[in-house]
Amino acid sequence: MGDDLGDEPADIGDDPGDDPTDMGDYEDQPVDTTKKVYEDLIGPFPGGSWQPETNTFHLPFGEMSPTLDDVSVILGIPVIGKPVSCKKLSNVNAANLLVEALGVIIDEANVALKVAQGQSIKVESLRQRFGSVSNADNDNTIDCAARAYLLYLLGCTLFANKTGTRVPVVYLSFLMDLRSVVSYAWDAAALAFLYRQLGTAIRYAVKQMAGYMTLLEGWIYEHFVGARPLPNLDNKED
Repeated sequence: MGDDLGDEPADIGDDPGDDPTDMGDYEDQPVDTTKKVYEDLIGPFPGGSWQPETNTFHLPFGEMSPTLDDVSVILGIPVIGKPVSCKKLSNVNAANLLVEALGVIIDEANVALKVAQGQSIKVESLRQRFGSVSNADNDNTIDCAARAYLLYLLGCTLFANKTGTRVPVVYLSFLMDLRSVVSYAWDAAALAFLYRQLGTAIRYAVKQMAGYMTLLEGWIYEHFVGARPLPNLDNKED
């Protein structure tokens, strides 16, 4: 799908740790919650495996895969809308986008990109800069904080990578006009991104999986009763 962000974010391939064979060994990398996720989540399907050629799970009774309707029901995000697609950013454009969208100066933008080792920004730096914004601040500051939050949300849910600490700045391209954010087909982009990550996860030597695991878990729990966790009817801690 080329530069289509629904397939794969335009700049994500330039970030260390996002290559299919790169495990992203960073000092600040959190405890990996996606390691062996393919085995843990897909394991309950006896004889089943993901086939990237058809974007389906091959199961004993046939083929099956998450659909646009599944994503819409589980996440409640728009199915129809403008494509989540843009051209790949240069380093200069990435820095300028940070300046325009988040109100930082160019030197801060360049430092943020350098610290994140690619066209990304650290999640913690977003918290530090915008965590104290309140209704008492001016409208421009509030708008910048809103974009920062949405950037964090997109990078940590729909288009989560394997580091869990960095968010690609390219998503700010879709957040400049806050009123039009809802006009994009986030449902389709999230599903295409999940398909790509499932295809990557089955490659030899890959030990981590990117993508929105809650979406995949929700789909499995919805369609496969045997994979659902047992309810704690006694309301006791495990």
